[in-house]
Amino acid sequence: VLAATGYLMGVTQSKEYAEPEWYVDLWLTIVWVAYLLVFLGTLWKRKEPHIYV
Repeated sequence: VLAATGYLMGVTQSKEYAEPEWYVDLWLTIVWVAYLLVFLGTLWKRKEPHIYV
């Protein structure tokens, strides 16, 4: 939401097209690291050795 609002308001770093501000980069990094930790926790806790799809 922060990145999309910043794009619409024209608040970017002006280095690349639609590059968000530093505080948005920080929040995106925090969210991706949290997602990675949840994903890895799921892999470590699973009981099935392999799931066939």
